[in-house]
Amino acid sequence: MKLRRKHDETETQESTPKAKAPSLTRDTVVDAVLAKEPTWRKGQVREAIAAYEREIARSLADGYVVKLPGFLQLEPVTRPERTGRNPRNGQAITIPAKRVVRVKILKRFADQVANADS
Repeated sequence: MKLRRKHDETETQESTPKAKAPSLTRDTVVDAVLAKEPTWRKGQVREAIAAYEREIARSLADGYVVKLPGFLQLEPVTRPERTGRNPRNGQAITIPAKRVVRVKILKRFADQVANADS
C-alpha cells in the first residue's frame, strides 16, 4: 500500500488485516444468564435487560449520572456550540451544541480487563 505525503514522497506500508474481536451481544448475555439460571425463561431475561436499558436511558435523559459500581459511570454532558470546517470546501461552519454521554471506565474493571489471561 502506498501512502502519499505532502511533498510527493511515497512510502510503502505493509497492510496487516485486523482481527475482528468477538462481540458480546444481548443474545449472548441472555444465553449466559440462562446457563446460570435454567429455571428462568428467555423472554423474562430479555425483558429484564430491556427494562434495565430503558431505565439507564431515562435517567441519563433526565440529567442523572448513572454509576455501575466497579464497572463504569455514565454522565450526560452538553457539548457547546463550536466552529468547524466543511471537509469538502474548507468553509467554516457552526456545529450546534448537543447532549452526549460521557463514559468513564472505573479502575477495578479496567484492571480486570488489563490483567485478564488472553
